[in-house]
Amino acid sequence: YTITVLRNYLKAICGEGNVDVEIDPVTYILNITLYNLGENPYLDVLAMLKIMLPANIVLNINNVMR
Repeated sequence: YTITVLRNYLKAICGEGNVDVEIDPVTYILNITLYNLGENPYLDVLAMLKIMLPANIVLNINNVMR
């Protein structure tokens, strides 16, 4: 999957403006911040990310309620 596909997937699940995705191509760290996502959808997204992401990507994910 490409970063564009990942962003589009997360926007479709979380809604426009409810997700920030940043990747550091040097360190292979992917930072994802989800906003206003309940616990069950958060766990669903986390499970899908484990399938979508390559093994060499470090995932930092935050679920922020605002």
